[in-house]
Amino acid sequence: MPTTRVLSRKDVSHIVLETRTDHFRVTLLVAERFPYNYKAASFPFFFRLEDEKKALELANTLDNYLDSGKAFTITLNGSEILSLLWGEP
Repeated sequence: MPTTRVLSRKDVSHIVLETRTDHFRVTLLVAERFPYNYKAASFPFFFRLEDEKKALELANTLDNYLDSGKAFTITLNGSEILSLLWGEP
């Protein structure tokens, strides 16, 4: 069953581009917010993309959007991001 989560710059510590044998990934490393983050584990949530250029464009778009102070909602199936809704809920 898919779950949803709202993410902002305070939640996303890193945006990582990864190469797999059959696809590319844009991975968001998400951590607990302060003061709980000193003992919390990070969670990797990823987008699966077929094209390296699209993966790089998505990573830059996500980074710029989060730097603007806005949040977005993601729908997850395990660690894979199924959908992205721009704007705060």
